[in-house]
Amino acid sequence: MRSAFRGESWDVISEDLTKADSATLTTGKGGDGNIQYATITSLDESPLKPGLLWVGTDDGNVHVTQDDGLTWELLNDNIPNNPEYWVSRVEASHHALGTAYVSYTGYRRDDFRPFVYKTTDFGESWTDISSNLPSGPINVIREHHTNPDLLFVGTEFQVWVSIDGGGSWTSMKLDMPTAPVHDMKIHPRENDLVVATHGRGIFISDISPLAELTPEVLAKGAHFFEPEPRVRWVSPDLTNYSSSNFNGESEPEGVAMYYYLSRESSDSVTFTVYQNSLPIAEIRGAGEAGIHRVLWSMEKRIERSATEQDRLREGGGGQGGRGGRGGGGGRGGPSRDNVRYAYSSAPEGRYLVVMSVDGQEQERSVTILKDEWWMDRR
Repeated sequence: MRSAFRGESWDVISEDLTKADSATLTTGKGGDGNIQYATITSLDESPLKPGLLWVGTDDGNVHVTQDDGLTWELLNDNIPNNPEYWVSRVEASHHALGTAYVSYTGYRRDDFRPFVYKTTDFGESWTDISSNLPSGPINVIREHHTNPDLLFVGTEFQVWVSIDGGGSWTSMKLDMPTAPVHDMKIHPRENDLVVATHGRGIFISDISPLAELTPEVLAKGAHFFEPEPRVRWVSPDLTNYSSSNFNGESEPEGVAMYYYLSRESSDSVTFTVYQNSLPIAEIRGAGEAGIHRVLWSMEKRIERSATEQDRLREGGGGQGGRGGRGGGGGRGGPSRDNVRYAYSSAPEGRYLVVMSVDGQEQERSVTILKDEWWMDRR
């Protein structure tokens, strides 16, 4: 059904799109207990064309309409080795009108093979893109909104990612627990992958570097990804809050900077932050091949004059602040030398960051934003 009045009234735009098999409606094959078939399980409208709808059902049907429901085409016979199992997800492409994805889950039939397909011609033909995915039911598939080759699937165990349109898949489990992934959303502004699991909560991952990981980037020796802007959050008075609150884990403090190395570097990777051509921070990163992240704590250091350094030495200064005594390691950076440098928070604004690796340099800009939300709450 379709509503053009925010749910105040509805119009029927299709006949029954399921098999409506009486044997599986209430009793018999697969219809006992809490599983009653003949239900639409997934519906997605193309973000490129209103009225282009893809539909999947729990008894294995896949339909498409290109005219807002006036006519529907059953696509089952076009899908190779179609199991006609429970359709767990249909996903319309953000990039091409005729492109869509469909996933099936067969665990209710004791079949744990992965089933993921892609069409580029409105369902006339389909390609199996399950590739190297291991055994495990597929619950959801998502396509990135800016990179058509970047795909994510959620299984009964974890998240997998493909950077080549489903040609191959890589585990994204990282520090996530083993848990059924029931749904995923890609936040278009934050470029975050939001993962909803069964029983283990919601997980959020910054996928901005993956969206930028094109074949051209992979062919380079090193690449500095475009950093996302960072809000300098104003911390409230902690005395107003209980330590026993049921809260989720916050994202790490600081500006996240990602980089890619195609091979191991002979030396560590260095990031230098500049404010008006003046170096104010230096962060070192790992030199192993792969994608890495470093954090700039949004703190700047300015070298003191020789006179001031001598005065502090005579006065016994130099004990580290947050980094610990004697200038011990600050957050995300090298040891703090409180005699040589004065440390303070970097103000809101734009900064230049230079990545140096194996004698080569790459520049990016980072932006620190003001906490406008805090000002509104005051």
